[in-house]
Amino acid sequence: MDLSSNAIASLEYLIKHHKIRIENVDQSVFANHWRLVNFYIEDDVFAIQVDDEYDDFKIESPALHLCLVLRSLEEYKDATDFLDWSKKTGIEANNNALEYFRTLAPILVDTEKIIEELDSKISDIEFTTNAGAAYELRNK
Repeated sequence: MDLSSNAIASLEYLIKHHKIRIENVDQSVFANHWRLVNFYIEDDVFAIQVDDEYDDFKIESPALHLCLVLRSLEEYKDATDFLDWSKKTGIEANNNALEYFRTLAPILVDTEKIIEELDSKISDIEFTTNAGAAYELRNK
C-alpha cells in the first residue's frame, strides 16, 4: 500500500471507528473561503471553522472533509498564542476571532481523547499542490 492509500485508509478508519460525520453548515463569518461545519465524533458535536480555499466541500468526500477539520485543529495546536494563530490562518485578530479561538482548547482536548493522535494525514505540500492523497480524494 502506498503512502496516499495509507493516508486515505487512516482517515476512513477514523470515520468508521469513531462515528465521524461532518456537516457543512454555512459560510464562515471570518473569510469567504472558510466554512462553518459541525464535527460529529462519537457522542460529541463541535462547531469548527475550516479553511476551504479549494472548495473541497463541493466534493462528496468524508475523508477529505475530516482532513480539513483536523488541519484546522492542527493549526490551533501548533499556534503559540491567539495572534500567532490569527496570522497563520489569515483570520483577522478581532473579538469574534478571539471568542472562537477560546472554544478550540476544549474541542482539541476532547478530540484527542477520542482519536489520540491529531494528524490530518495529508502533508501541506500535497494538500496545496493537489498531489498524492489530496488528489485522490478530490478525484474519487
